[in-house]
Amino acid sequence: MNHKLAKLDTLYKIETPEGINLVFRPASPMIRSLALFIDVIFQFIIFGIFAAIVFFLIILFGFDSMSIINYVGGLFLILTFIMVWWYFVLLEVLNKGQSLGKRFCNIRVIHDDGTPIGWTASLLRNLLRAVDLLPSFSYAVALIVGLTNKEFKRLGDLAAGTLVVYNEEYLTPQPLPDIIATPCPFPLTQEEQQIIIAYAERRQTLSTERRQELANILSDHFELKDEQMEHKLYQIAQYLIGAQESSHLRRES
Repeated sequence: MNHKLAKLDTLYKIETPEGINLVFRPASPMIRSLALFIDVIFQFIIFGIFAAIVFFLIILFGFDSMSIINYVGGLFLILTFIMVWWYFVLLEVLNKGQSLGKRFCNIRVIHDDGTPIGWTASLLRNLLRAVDLLPSFSYAVALIVGLTNKEFKRLGDLAAGTLVVYNEEYLTPQPLPDIIATPCPFPLTQEEQQIIIAYAERRQTLSTERRQELANILSDHFELKDEQMEHKLYQIAQYLIGAQESSHLRRES
């Protein structure tokens, strides 16, 4: 059964030199697209505020036409440069890997080894955003490259050695539903037990279709499918957690 259960685990795992296991869940293209959309909206808002300030100053001081063109043109170029080339870099490095869009979507960018992103990596991944945008700002290159690897890395991530992941809080295990615990009818290895428990605890972070797709991997063993198979795994997870807690209490007593 191991080869089937391996499909369950889409987490990105790192073992530190100290032997500590770090687990991250790569952010999907959908949530990353939403974060990017929010960032773009925010950038448009900044440009809108800039235009409103310029208009207000024109009304207030009545600049002559050439002064306005030179002054506004220079400020616009500076603002455009910051927004295009430094908006993501500054926020990712100074705000724990999160632009405003990533913060709203509860995702962040990190190095492949799990450490916070630095200036060099952030600058490189965002410089290559110009390539990911092709063709014609469609982000087709980023999408195609992202779908070719299970971490959904775009070209900039591959070059910079970075990874966009969900925040740890998003992976906080959820309490299991209040259902009758049922033992598994056949022996499970320690790893298989942990996978089933993790599946049940993470159910609220998965869509219905994804939950049932994962549950159906074991449908041949139980002759159940979809909702029934999903419910069966929750019962087994409930039983496994109860068994682990009982074992822990016996060791303490």
